[in-house]
Amino acid sequence: MLSKTVVDGPSVDGPLYEISIDPSNPDQGKIVLFGTAHVSKKSADDVRSLILFYRPKAVAIELCEGRYEALTNPDRWKKTDIFTLIKSGKSAVLLIQLFLSAHQKRIAKKLNIEPGAEMSAAISTANEINSEIILIDRDIKITMRRAWANVSWTMLFKILFSGFSSNNEEEITEEEIEKLKQEDQLISALNEFSDKLPEIKKVIVDERDTYMSSILLESVSSKNNSILAVVGAGHVSGMMNLFSKVQESTSHSPNIDRTEVSKLPPPTLISKLLLYGMPAFLVLSLIYIFITFDYQAGLSLIGIWCLSTGICAAIGAAIALGHPLSILSAGFIAPIAAIHPGIATGWVSGFVEALIRKPTVNDFDTITDDITSISGMNISGLWKNRVLRILLVVGFSNLGCMIGMAIGSLSIIEKLFK
Repeated sequence: MLSKTVVDGPSVDGPLYEISIDPSNPDQGKIVLFGTAHVSKKSADDVRSLILFYRPKAVAIELCEGRYEALTNPDRWKKTDIFTLIKSGKSAVLLIQLFLSAHQKRIAKKLNIEPGAEMSAAISTANEINSEIILIDRDIKITMRRAWANVSWTMLFKILFSGFSSNNEEEITEEEIEKLKQEDQLISALNEFSDKLPEIKKVIVDERDTYMSSILLESVSSKNNSILAVVGAGHVSGMMNLFSKVQESTSHSPNIDRTEVSKLPPPTLISKLLLYGMPAFLVLSLIYIFITFDYQAGLSLIGIWCLSTGICAAIGAAIALGHPLSILSAGFIAPIAAIHPGIATGWVSGFVEALIRKPTVNDFDTITDDITSISGMNISGLWKNRVLRILLVVGFSNLGCMIGMAIGSLSIIEKLFK
């Protein structure tokens, strides 16, 4: 059994609700849900006031382990292994995260507040009164991977390069600040790039509503304690709707299933075909051409394949302003990497770039500042930071190789059906 009411507690600037697991049995615990603005100083002050007012046994915050570590240990970048990062194959996902983080930092800077100030206030105040801290958000890697599965190439380029035409000197109006209080911090950033993002919104907002509501109910039921939950205001409506559905159910054990939204997205059929089917098709096609036509035709097509993939990958690394050796390595490895599912062109060129131009501690420390400095045609921040340059070398080398694959594949297919 569940009940929910609007709370008339301390005066706060944001939605505040109280959810009781069983109103007839106060010992079963309750949830006080507060919606904050992620870039509002008032929200940070409100969070502290609420925790001191309620003095809950536990404080739940909209963070996962990774984001909690990032907030409480700002020096984490100094321990980053750039080679492991490259090999993980998540360079593009990390770039998107960094651009979204920089977008939030740009807004927070205009409002004279640190990003995540309300979460920092929740953590410090909870520690002050010895309340348990519960991390209720889904792992950021899962969120970004699930969002990534729904991002088109067009949207990807909008996200990565929208900063090129932005003006950092624009004033943020009171209306925009109020709007931010109603949106999730990630979806508010993504909304800058497109007005129609139903798939992204589903992953970044709706699925996390489900995940956080599930964790909250599970925590309050198992601990029989009061929990004060601090989440973005954009999540409150969805979470309260979920709690309403639980209230209407006949189950005596309130629960919200988060199994499905906790999974990494499975590889799509297209990705499997590109990873394994396309290389196999190309190799078999070349063998068929050698047997059916003549070895000169086969060698000619191999030459076209090597030149198209190698030159395009090298051009990609050059666009990223990679070191000459990084450019050469991209061109050399691309013909092989294009047909080998275990090798990526960007891995090799990125490794070479990282070996020659090793990132410094300062590069890791200033990574979001360098992205934030992008304005109009001033995009030097992308390349003066060695970490960003390495990520760009990885991404553009892979993109160039893919373009080269398309050119080479068309030549082979044309020969087959000629």
